[in-house]
Amino acid sequence: RGLKELRQFAEEKLGPLCGPKALELCDESQRAQLEEFRAMGAAAREALIKEKTGQMAKLEADWKVTNEALQKRFKEGSEEKEQKLKAIKDGGLVLLRQV
Repeated sequence: RGLKELRQFAEEKLGPLCGPKALELCDESQRAQLEEFRAMGAAAREALIKEKTGQMAKLEADWKVTNEALQKRFKEGSEEKEQKLKAIKDGGLVLLRQV
């Protein structure tokens, strides 16, 4: 796809989102949250951003550890299955089927 198609997609599918510059696109809950954030000082907002960013980073790191453990377990299970299948076949299955 080219730039023309990308622009057409953006114009048709993407638009402004709720935010301080587009309050009319916000629901009541979002407006209340924006007001709460505006009432905070810049330092408090930055601290909250840092806290939430840290939470996200921890979740990603935890997911990575879990995913790696699952991948290792899957690999071990696959290897075990292959070994057992080989043992069954090497135990005479091929010859048994020929009789």
